[in-house]
Amino acid sequence: MDPTSGNMNLPRYSPKDESECRNRASELSDEALFKQPPPCKECPICFLPIITSVTSTYQACCGKFLCNGCIYSSGKVAGYDVNKCPCPFCRQPVPKTNKEVLNLLRKRVKVKDVNAMHTLACQYYYGGNGATRDADKALGIFLSAIKLGSIESHFALGNIYRQGQIVTKDMPKAIKHYEIAAMGGSDNARHSLGSIEGQAGNFHRAMRHYMISASAGHDPSLMSIRKGFECKFVTKGDYAKALRAHKDAKDEAKSESRDFIAANHARSLQAVDDPTKKAHMLNSGFLHRK
Repeated sequence: MDPTSGNMNLPRYSPKDESECRNRASELSDEALFKQPPPCKECPICFLPIITSVTSTYQACCGKFLCNGCIYSSGKVAGYDVNKCPCPFCRQPVPKTNKEVLNLLRKRVKVKDVNAMHTLACQYYYGGNGATRDADKALGIFLSAIKLGSIESHFALGNIYRQGQIVTKDMPKAIKHYEIAAMGGSDNARHSLGSIEGQAGNFHRAMRHYMISASAGHDPSLMSIRKGFECKFVTKGDYAKALRAHKDAKDEAKSESRDFIAANHARSLQAVDDPTKKAHMLNSGFLHRK
């Protein structure tokens, strides 16, 4: 270095070096992306995993996600109307009006409860529990939630940027949010990444995503693997492996009360014609996983 000029004789890199650096960076990124995600949440009452197909409800009174099977069982055992029974975890009375629900959520938001933030954002986005639909307000809360580490809100923002309805469509941003959510354990985000890769013709990468989410009990991912098997993109051995892993995840999360609630939920969905209302019902529990 010339001490008077301040210029440094830095080494020069050839195009080959730059290409190798980019390839290595891509490899490291894929290692993180396709690493086995953390285990899913468990219901704090029955201690069974809350996989994607298990409906659950965020309890604004205590800030816990409870599987709807435990909520149903608690009301049944106590002899209450299930919709009026106290919270099975903290035993606080359930809110009797939509206004009470929203007030409880807002209180939890004030103490930086990211699950409450995400749930409240969903209320504004879909117009649930009497909240006036306000996409801009929902977007602002989602953005605040991801700053505090909400995986569910990353998935929601991925959908928002992918659809381009309330913001300008931006696929790179959507993919970035999906990737963060997938690495955090969101099976729905993982499936979305698989769909995007498949549409781009990257079938091998798509199937890698589907294999990970299917092994966590994600039904749409298993269906995509089956289609891949039919189209010769997936080997018979990999398809069998996915089937076994999917079944194991389902069996681990299975209970009689959960099966009852799932059957009721499916019947309720069939009776709904309004696409917005159906989307809200599908996200009840509120994109908590995955």
